[in-house]
Formats: sequence, C-alpha cells, structure tokens
Amino acid sequence: MANDCIGQVVEDMVSNMPSGGVLVLENLRFHHEVVQNDPEFAKQLASLADLYVNDCVRNAYKPYASTERVVDYLKPAVAGLQMKKELHYLFEDVSYPDTPFVGIVGGSKLSAKIGVIDNLLDKRVNHLLLGGGLIFTFFKAQEGSVGSSLVEEDMLGPAESLYMKAARRGVEILFPADIVAANWIAACAEVKDDIDPFEIPDNWIGVDIGRKTIDRYSQVLDSAKTIIWSGPMGLYKIEKFSTGTKAIAEKLAGLGGRGVKTIIAGADTVAAIKKMGLAEKMTHISMGEYACLQLLEGIPLPAMLALDDDPVEKVVPEDESDDDHC
Repeated sequence: MANDCIGQVVEDMVSNMPSGGVLVLENLRFHHEVVQNDPEFAKQLASLADLYVNDCVRNAYKPYASTERVVDYLKPAVAGLQMKKELHYLFEDVSYPDTPFVGIVGGSKLSAKIGVIDNLLDKRVNHLLLGGGLIFTFFKAQEGSVGSSLVEEDMLGPAESLYMKAARRGVEILFPADIVAANWIAACAEVKDDIDPFEIPDNWIGVDIGRKTIDRYSQVLDSAKTIIWSGPMGLYKIEKFSTGTKAIAEKLAGLGGRGVKTIIAGADTVAAIKKMGLAEKMTHISMGEYACLQLLEGIPLPAMLALDDDPVEKVVPEDESDDDHC
C-alpha cells in the first residue's frame, strides 16, 4: 500500500509493479484538492493509470477531482459493474417498470422526499403508499389534528401541490387509515393503537402506521409487478414503533419470492431490511445512500455523466418533456 495517492514515490511504486500486481493508494480525502475538483490534482492522479473505472455510486453525486475531473485526463473512463447495476434498477426499472408499479415512500421529512415523490408521479407510478413522519405534513395541510407529530410548516403548500398533481395524473396516493401514537419518543413510552391520523390527541406523536393500514397496503402490493421502497414506515429503531416497517419488509420479501421486482433505496430503509435479515430476499438493495435518492429524483449524477460510456444516457427516456412539476 502506498502512503499517498500522488507524488514521485507513488509514481515509482506504480512503475515497479509486476504484471497483475495490485497497488492500493492512500485515502484521497487527505488532499483538499479532491473536494475542490482541482484539475492539477486530477491530472496527477490520472498519470498513474491507463484507464478509469468508477464503481462508487455513493460519492457520484459530488463533482470530485477523483470522480469527475480525472476523466478529462484519463481515457477510457467507464462505469463499474455495481454502478451499472444501480443505474439499471434506480433509473431504468423506474423509468420503464413492469406494471402495476407501486412506490412506497416514508421517512421523517417531506422535504427530503418531495423530489422522489414528484419523480415517481412523473414516471406514472400506479399506486403511491406513504408512511413515516412525512405523512403528518400532508395531514396538517388538509387541516387535520396531528398532535405533536412532526410537521414541516414550509412544506404545507408543496404537499397540497403533490396531492393535486397525483389527481391530475390519475395516480392513487394511499395515506395511512390508522396510526400508532406515543406520548413521547422512547422505548418506555405509552402507546395508543388504531388512532385516526386526523385526530391525534394533543401532545401525542405519530410513530408508526397501524394494522388497518398494513392490511390495506398489503392488498395493493399483492397486485404489483415492480415495487420501489424508500423510507421506513415509522420510527423503526425503537422496537415498539417498528411494526409497520417490519410488516412491509416481510411483505416485499414474500413477493420477491414470487417474481415481483423489489427495489430498496435509502440508508434507513436498507438498514432496516438488513437488520431483519431480509436483504437476500429483495431484488436490489441500493448502496448509493444519498446518491440513490438523487437518482430516484431523476437527477443524473456528475460522476456518471463524466464517463465515456455515458451510462445515464442509456437509461434516461428521450421523450420526457413534461413541465408538470411541483
């Protein structure tokens, strides 16, 4: 292993490598020029190699010297197998899904998932199932009583716009019919089941989807051919608030065994699936974390666009010119 990633010592080590040898360079992050997308640093890095393969989706959303600028000086520059796999599932299968196509979106904040929801509506998802803390911004926008549940006041307008867009597109958005509420967020909290999400008591917090909602969502999922899931259904890290997330995960695991395409994206959702030991039963578990959310928003990643084989262009529909965005 080299003690740096550029410089004369590293160049000498590369020159002395035997045929078939492997040299691991020191972490690039020790050089601030990486995040500055510095062309001189990229040129030095490129001088060590004959070709470039990028197989790290996780950092592909940032224009780094080691992921974007380096390809100006190093050809060929191509996507690795893992990157191509991520693009296949998160771009191609979302753009051209086997139908019925069902999206499941959860997580705590609508602001973090509004781009994903908007893009799924553009892709003509047939059904959109919502859960997690973000649902309470929708309920508040419809003048529901949500107790002390998380609400993003600045997202009330966008929430209404998404709902109207879904109606125009003929997409069925399903909201929880019942939720689990707690008097505070802790393992020892008091819990109430079968709560109307529009009538949460004062000072109580929505923490999970309820049993009626689980059954309703399961019925919709039974008809699906392609399912994309991003965001847990509740505060799954606390055991008593994890029922909804577990139920949806187990449902998808069963459907995957029957040939339904199940795609899991987002760090929390992936963590929940792995914690339950169900990762092997899903069609695809994304390793892209934040980058995968950008792909689900329909945003090509800088490091991917820079590659010679242009993997993004191969899977982005050419005829999408819809201006109906929130």
